[in-house]
Amino acid sequence: MNPSKLREELKRKFSNNFQLDVGDGGFVLLTVISEAFNGKSRVERLQKVEPLIKKADLSVGIVELYTPEEAIEQGIALSDTNSEIPTSWQKAVDMLASGKTVSEKDSHQVKRVVFYSYKGGVGRSTALIQTAFQLIRSGQRVVIVDMDVEAPGLHTLLPPQKAPLKVGLVDYLWERQTCFLNEVYQPQVELGGEEGIIYSVTDTHSKRPLFVVPAGNIGRRYVQRLSLLTTTHLFDKADAPWLQFEQELWEQFQPNIMLIDARTGLNEWGGFTLLGLADDIFIVLYPSEQNAEGVRFVRNTVNELTHADVKLVLSPVPEGIIGTNLVDNIKHSLELTNDQQKELIQIPYHPNIAGVTQFPVETALPYYAPIANYLLEKNSVLESDAIISASNRLSLVKSLSFSERDAASILDDDFDKIFQKTTDFERCLDDAVWVIRGRKGTGKSTLYTLFTQHRENAEKYARGRLENITILSGHGNSNQFRPTVDVFDQIGQKLNEQKKDWLSLWRAYAVIQLYRSVPKFITILKQPKFKRLLSRLNYNFSLENPHIWEAKHTNKLVEFVTDEVLNSCCRDALSYYNQSLSEVAQKIWLLYDDLDQDIKEGSDWQKVALGGLMRLIYDLNNQGLYHIRFKVFLREDIWSNLIFTNKSHFGEARTLLLQWGKIDFLRLAYRLAIGGSIDFKMLSNRVLPLADNGIDEASEDALRQALGPLWGLKVEKGKNAYVSQWVYSRLTDASNNTYPRSLTILLNTARDVELKTQTKNVASNRLLGWKSLTEGLEAASKERCDAIKNEYPEFLAFFDRMNELSSLFKEEDLELLWRDTVANQSNLSFENFLKRLQQIGLIAERKNKKRYDYAVADLYVYGFGVKRRQGQRK
Repeated sequence: MNPSKLREELKRKFSNNFQLDVGDGGFVLLTVISEAFNGKSRVERLQKVEPLIKKADLSVGIVELYTPEEAIEQGIALSDTNSEIPTSWQKAVDMLASGKTVSEKDSHQVKRVVFYSYKGGVGRSTALIQTAFQLIRSGQRVVIVDMDVEAPGLHTLLPPQKAPLKVGLVDYLWERQTCFLNEVYQPQVELGGEEGIIYSVTDTHSKRPLFVVPAGNIGRRYVQRLSLLTTTHLFDKADAPWLQFEQELWEQFQPNIMLIDARTGLNEWGGFTLLGLADDIFIVLYPSEQNAEGVRFVRNTVNELTHADVKLVLSPVPEGIIGTNLVDNIKHSLELTNDQQKELIQIPYHPNIAGVTQFPVETALPYYAPIANYLLEKNSVLESDAIISASNRLSLVKSLSFSERDAASILDDDFDKIFQKTTDFERCLDDAVWVIRGRKGTGKSTLYTLFTQHRENAEKYARGRLENITILSGHGNSNQFRPTVDVFDQIGQKLNEQKKDWLSLWRAYAVIQLYRSVPKFITILKQPKFKRLLSRLNYNFSLENPHIWEAKHTNKLVEFVTDEVLNSCCRDALSYYNQSLSEVAQKIWLLYDDLDQDIKEGSDWQKVALGGLMRLIYDLNNQGLYHIRFKVFLREDIWSNLIFTNKSHFGEARTLLLQWGKIDFLRLAYRLAIGGSIDFKMLSNRVLPLADNGIDEASEDALRQALGPLWGLKVEKGKNAYVSQWVYSRLTDASNNTYPRSLTILLNTARDVELKTQTKNVASNRLLGWKSLTEGLEAASKERCDAIKNEYPEFLAFFDRMNELSSLFKEEDLELLWRDTVANQSNLSFENFLKRLQQIGLIAERKNKKRYDYAVADLYVYGFGVKRRQGQRK
């Protein structure tokens, strides 16, 4: 017999418009009121419910089926037979056997979170305490309650900082249940003193209080009072002892969350706590078979009977292969679904926990973050809902603004609003990093602009690491005095005609830029040996001349290369300058950007030109010129195709692939949101306060919650997928590149959609609803597809016909399209074409090739009109 299964089927078919009871022998007593019975005979009505009863292995007893009109005429109403709260496991089993469940609990002001373990010694109380400290550090007001009344111990793990209390929770409940307020002695919900049952512990880190309600002072009186208490009457009416306790607790301390330490095993107090009180439950267990059977029963009973959310916490998990095997085995024994396995929280073994004498254990706090974050996320959803519902939602949406500015036009005051320091930033500051690679749009030019035009901001982000470093634009948008694509074309021809080297060209170009920007360098050149070089520089490249690159500048630059004396002078000048810098412990950086557009892509001399710059960087390092450093910002695919001597020495230590990780992406999203709307900043801070100077240190979990009011937490109610993960993954290409501009377009489009449809099915707990985000993704995808068309015009015919592909496809499908669009216009082989598309980040090879070989990145599906095939994420 399976009454629970019948209840679920009835709920699916008739919502909550039924009343069910199951008597002895599995006989079903059922009343249903539904419009589905309109115009149906008794037999036809029974045909809608009898199969459900038989499927649950039960017998048809008294079954009454009414239309709404018939129910009104006959005075039939569904009585709430499930309002009782089970106070023991026996009562729970009886209710399940009769097909009953617990109705929704009455609203209460303090969230009740129960920590339970089927067996002791698994770190349940430790998990509760560590979680409590994480919550108060996140701004929550927390009270912990010891309801392990038959073996209390929280007061020993978190001892009072003043004198121990004389009474506790058991004394309070006993007084209210059995003595009806003894006028001589009344335990009170207040701090300390003769009658107070609460004390506080101050967190040294946050300076915030943690409130503790101990079970009581263990002794003869405690045992006597406990023996007289029954859980049956603690929760059975409006003025019941437990409800009095909660009301007074709220009036005195206004806690957000109550963490309850429950009794182990299948006993009266544990049953009352789990079945009667809990909003959320964390079942803590060691991953062994000893726990499996009992935990399985408790979890299933709670899931079937109540509305509480149940999470499993494995603690402590041994290190290495032993722990891995234990976890794998317990997953099987607990009969967990794939989703439940993903939600399983694991607490690694930590040696300091076993002998701890003082909480919290700082080094172990990160282990318990998933517990705290889960609670904070649920709280933020409820708080967002309440705050947005009480606010002018339309006004909040109108206030949103997400900056769209290119790197060259950023003002000093704007940097904090739109610049996000990624986790790669620190490596950008390393002298050893010579090449900063990345796809177009990943922020290379923004970094170049920051360093060359916004020194004050750069120093703030670098936190002292730029001290004694002068930063100069070797080439790029920050310096208008530079050769561009046609000039470089002329230079390439002249060097080729005279069989001269690009290395020497870049060295001479660097000397010119140093001469125009660094007075100290001119002092070096005043030595007699550099007289001729200085004369040429003074006459042709003086700062008094216009800042426009002219033909004479091109001719003189080439002369510095072709004239052996001037060429040697350039080489020696850099060596002398390096020496002078070393004497005063100074360095200079020359930064190069825009080379992908100024060195003509696809030209015969592109690889030779860029290879020459790389060889110069390598040679200067080999010569010991450590105080003159070069940093080149270069598009990733151009770098990948470069071939030059000693490229093998430009490994991971010398180059940096600039990519946006998820944490960088979320920090940027939050920075854009608060930077464009003070109203949203105030709204978000009410849900999760996050200081401006703390954004770069904020965790992924904190950012996810802070962004909750903007776009929500979960994709769908009851689903585990986070909106933040959905946005990040959909804006990431097949090479793991994410584009800040795509994020801005998505957000601005979503905002515009919300304003157009703000009266239709608006979300109550977020400003940007699911439909708006989806349309924002489509706009971002179209923009990226336009960008990729501009970057790779040689594939334009292919791009225009990509809509003939599916999001998942076989290699032969792509080859057919290649033959029609690329093969006849280019000598690029299919193998190289395939490799090129992967480098671009357009497609990715699938690990499982049973049906399909490749997948189109989500970022490009909408923009290219690719047909989404089943199996591709939505």
